Amino acid sequence: MIDMPVTVEFRTRAGVRRKRFSNAEVFSKQVDAFSVAIQKGSEFLASGEDGLQNQRILDAFLLSAGSGEEVAIAETQLTSQLV
Repeated sequence: MIDMPVTVEFRTRAGVRRKRFSNAEVFSKQVDAFSVAIQKGSEFLASGEDGLQNQRILDAFLLSAGSGEEVAIAETQLTSQLV
């Protein structure tokens, strides 16, 4: 897995706060939760539809960051181009 951490700026009236996120941490937590759900026979909290919508949001983010323009989530096609 390639770790591509991102820094997100949160802008509020109180000022700007930055937080760095690592995709490696997120994916490992998802795999752990999925494994527990399988072992216990319980429902996984995130559905496939949730994952697809999350990917569409990430694709829109990347396209917007690259172009400097607003990108509607429904317009993203990056995921299908990468597969």
